[in-house]
Amino acid sequence: MNVRKALTQEGMLFDLDEAIDRYPAFKEMTFDVVLRERNSVMAPESAKKVREYQKEHTVANERDYFYGIVPKVVKDGRLVPGHKAKLPQRDSDKPLDAEFDGERDGTLQRDIQPAYMAFEQSGMDVTQDQKFVEGLLPILEKDFGLLTPKPDFVFGFKFDESSVYPVRTVPRISHHALQLIRVAPPIEHPFFVIEGKGGNNSPIQEAENQAIRSGAALVNARKLLERKACSAMQGDPPGPDMTSWVFSCAWVPHFAQIFVNWLEFNAYGEPYYHMNLIESYVMNREGEIQAFRRAIHNILDWGLQPARKQALDELVVAIAAAEEAAKEDKKAAEEVAREDKKAEAKRQRAAKKAGKEA
Repeated sequence: MNVRKALTQEGMLFDLDEAIDRYPAFKEMTFDVVLRERNSVMAPESAKKVREYQKEHTVANERDYFYGIVPKVVKDGRLVPGHKAKLPQRDSDKPLDAEFDGERDGTLQRDIQPAYMAFEQSGMDVTQDQKFVEGLLPILEKDFGLLTPKPDFVFGFKFDESSVYPVRTVPRISHHALQLIRVAPPIEHPFFVIEGKGGNNSPIQEAENQAIRSGAALVNARKLLERKACSAMQGDPPGPDMTSWVFSCAWVPHFAQIFVNWLEFNAYGEPYYHMNLIESYVMNREGEIQAFRRAIHNILDWGLQPARKQALDELVVAIAAAEEAAKEDKKAAEEVAREDKKAEAKRQRAAKKAGKEA
């Protein structure tokens, strides 16, 4: 089923340039996340290994192909500005990947030495072939025969009790809110998905269709979280929602694309879930393989930035407070109802007694 065509009239729009072009500041911000330069570059030798893997595993089944190539493209760490860091413990004397010896773009101050940091040190986790929580697509799956998304790779934050209950005095959040945080259990607040289709002749459209569904589900989950944090329902301002956008990747063996998935409200408050292309990469060309890794590492750095993590933790606190306030309001309403019921019963008894005396 071609999701792009079937859902165009149902609020999920593929690569509608005129939509994102209406918001140049938003477009520039999202494109800058993906396309900015980095402090390290992928070494030619690493790109060569990717090309060799492609040639040797072209006929491999989809699962094996991507489970083998993704770790070659998406490394477990990167260089960051800072003082010389203690290198991670390794089982052998094998040096770090050659990319960390690559040329830097010169933006670092000369008195600051780049430091190696693993994405895991920033709290990242990744899950594979993990089915999403059901019911998060912004359309009814049953109406179009769509399946709940199950991306090949989902990147988000490592499960951490302290991030779900950031302050000891904050009450527990509801099960539904927790599901919106852990859309792809057990990782929290996922922000990037990779959808791969194997086989030398696999059409990129199949991976794109899956990316639309997965991205829209993540965007919708974040928007629902925002609404849970509001004690009173508020209208959504026209334009792009600035808190819920995420990234997705559609990938076949020799071609890959990076998209931004975002939510737009029109002047009448109607939601539209967009997926816009940011960049395409031919995966048997050294320079484009290097650019593809840079794009993915940029997305991971964006998703893991401390300010964003803090905002998500504060959101959970707000949700817990709003849910607790709603419980208190419900208790108060129930108490008023009980008192009203007692008063009515008392009135009826008094009326009955007065009738007998008459």
